Amino acid sequence: MASDKRQVILDTASDLMASFLYYDRKEDEDLGRGEIEAAITQGVVTLDELLAIFRKELEGAINGK
Repeated sequence: MASDKRQVILDTASDLMASFLYYDRKEDEDLGRGEIEAAITQGVVTLDELLAIFRKELEGAINGK
């Protein structure tokens, strides 16, 4: 049972990334598809910076902050 829940959570996180990078960008006039990846490649923003934001927000939500 716990491993099933674990897989659902991991799959949901994977879907979140797909939305962040692709599906949510389809009609976004300010940040279109491929622009996040390009910004990382060009050094505009780093992968570590983005991951730190996701981590901070997730920890804040879990800890009630």
